[in-house]
Amino acid sequence: MTGFYGDVYGDIYGASPGPAAPAPVTTRPRVSVQMAFGSATTVDETGAGWFKLNSSLLDGIDVLGSVAWVEIADDVTSVEIRPGQTSNLEAAAPSTCTIVVDNFSGAYDPLNTASPYAGTIDVGQHVWIKAINDDGAVDNLWRGYIDDVIPDYGFEPSVTFTCSDGLAVLGRAGVGEIPAQFDGDRTGTRIGRILDAALWPASLRSLATGLMTVQADTYGDYALPLIQRIVDSEAGALYVDGAGVLVFSDRLTPYVNPRSTTVQATFSDTGTGIEMEQLPASLERGKTFNEARLTRVGGVEQVAVSAASRDLYGLQTFPGQVGTMLRTDADVLAMAYWVVSQYNTPTVRFPEIVVDATTQDAWTQLLGLRKLDRVHVDRSYGPVSIGRDLLVESVGHTITQERWVMTVATRDAESLAPFILGTSKLNGPNRLI
Repeated sequence: MTGFYGDVYGDIYGASPGPAAPAPVTTRPRVSVQMAFGSATTVDETGAGWFKLNSSLLDGIDVLGSVAWVEIADDVTSVEIRPGQTSNLEAAAPSTCTIVVDNFSGAYDPLNTASPYAGTIDVGQHVWIKAINDDGAVDNLWRGYIDDVIPDYGFEPSVTFTCSDGLAVLGRAGVGEIPAQFDGDRTGTRIGRILDAALWPASLRSLATGLMTVQADTYGDYALPLIQRIVDSEAGALYVDGAGVLVFSDRLTPYVNPRSTTVQATFSDTGTGIEMEQLPASLERGKTFNEARLTRVGGVEQVAVSAASRDLYGLQTFPGQVGTMLRTDADVLAMAYWVVSQYNTPTVRFPEIVVDATTQDAWTQLLGLRKLDRVHVDRSYGPVSIGRDLLVESVGHTITQERWVMTVATRDAESLAPFILGTSKLNGPNRLI
């Protein structure tokens, strides 16, 4: 068997003599698969390595062993990265990564005491997937932690590592109950406090200040749902990026972030953009909501309704609970009206774009896509021509020796110039939200 660095076309077409292997359209980036054997979940194991008792070098002289980030791509046969959240209507959820390695050598068998990694292969350890271009430029695709190590002792021995990102870690981290405190925190500050309590590394977080203030909290739950309540109160976004950094963005980010307001990639069938393999669409009743009933902790239920939408489509109540930690009922009512304004009218949505990246020279654009990037799609199949700006929700990858397929989950991009205190003009085009 051959890893990612092997002879891809030799595997497909056979050794010479035989039909000539076609030249690839462009140089495919090298896939780097690194595992930090012997690492700890609660420590940011970045850099070339770290000091670990009984493993690391002391002053480069006294050898206590050498275990750090290990490049295993030579033995990898496939990588699949699946996003957890693919819609802004969903709660934040962990993304996952499945890595299959050739284990004829026995190096990845946790029962093999002769393995170079003996005693260090364990769950909870760091995994990092990168794409490295010929010029040395690096795109971080995914970083997370090992959940399961699954050896297959069959005819072709292999080991499958199933992994999840930091949101899964926070979903398992309980935060004890405390007396009510921290009233008036901005949303980003509160999320930071919860991360501290959950022992999340300070170096792996990027938190917006937030626009909303939230009420006092008593915790007493797992870290992820505690954080989700704050994210919902902001109507913001929470995710782990390709470098393993937990990111919280406020609700204005899609309207003011330059990458969200300027098209980063165009997908089309005109020969001038990135070719699409699939562009499914959906006109879905289940994502139309003309009523929102929201209640904050200690407050009274607030109800917002779009009568016109209700009379046309029937009563469709928003199933989620946002605004839970807001400080006043007035703030909750404003949030309810915002929900109804966003979802009261059915529209044809484009939930994803599927691309075979191996067939075209677009690696820089494709691998550079991030959550909340703006992209554009153009498609004409005769009767209908489609042109739509979309926002990236997440990016999935299925990588084998033969193909690299990317699935870009998307939602409609909105055109809105928000009123920002200290920046916008009252008589200008911006409006307060």
